[in-house]
Amino acid sequence: MNTYSSALNIFRSLPKQTQERLIAEERVPIVYSVDAVISSFLREHDVFVTPVGSNISPSRVMSGVMVGLGGPLLVGMNQALTAQVKGAALQEWTSWKQWALSHQDFKEYNQNAKTRIEKCNSEFNLWCNSQEAKDIISSQRIEKKERI
Repeated sequence: MNTYSSALNIFRSLPKQTQERLIAEERVPIVYSVDAVISSFLREHDVFVTPVGSNISPSRVMSGVMVGLGGPLLVGMNQALTAQVKGAALQEWTSWKQWALSHQDFKEYNQNAKTRIEKCNSEFNLWCNSQEAKDIISSQRIEKKERI
């Protein structure tokens, strides 16, 4: 089995443009994130929550429909409801995040995650300098030129 198997699997799952950019810049494919590690730790304990982002917002389409059907009052009610949903999701994430951070096994889990990420990234950097990586990139460039 290839010594770079985990890095190669991750690399092959990326879009071709991203592959070229990563090799050209010799960058790592996996970036450590505390929230991602916490989410993974919680999933192992059968808790399926995700970090709350800014993506919970009233839909423009729904707002347009509501203006047509019920006017600005209905749009305002929808925005208030969306804010309430976002607040509840944030509160749930914060509670589970605090639970995970205070769990006796989290420190070891977090350290293992960092170690795995560093190992995979170092394998990826080694693979970037291999002949296999150079062959993949050159074949992709040839395919790109043929399509033009």
